[in-house]
Amino acid sequence: MLHNLSTLLVLGNAGRLLRFQEPLMKL
Repeated sequence: MLHNLSTLLVLGNAGRLLRFQEPLMKL
């Protein structure tokens, strides 16, 4: 269960970074 939560946190952080970089790349 802890492994599952850590995986979700990593995926969430990666998704947030991708969303943050997307508009920067468009500029």
